[in-house]
Amino acid sequence: MFAAAVKRGASTRLPPEPDIPKPAPEPTEFTGHAVLVGYGRGGKLIAQGVKGMPLTVVEEGAVGDPGIEHIRGNVARDDVLAATNMAGALLLFVVIPEAFEVG
Repeated sequence: MFAAAVKRGASTRLPPEPDIPKPAPEPTEFTGHAVLVGYGRGGKLIAQGVKGMPLTVVEEGAVGDPGIEHIRGNVARDDVLAATNMAGALLLFVVIPEAFEVG
């Protein structure tokens, strides 16, 4: 019966998930800190280079280091950007493959 449905061109894909608003992230309390957008290979190298300075990492995925403050999300979202306290930051690093995605 399944084979018959496929032969007739019936879709076997699941319907798309509804857009559920994501909660706003907790804002950082850091000032005079570095903001690092992206925590891939390059981001990890930069994080090592700024040791000793407060660091906030913005990454959609897990960071895996409990010693690093992590804001989960896309920095192109206003609430994620606001949570970084960019006005109080000294440094900004954008280390993502497609930098235009930042907005």
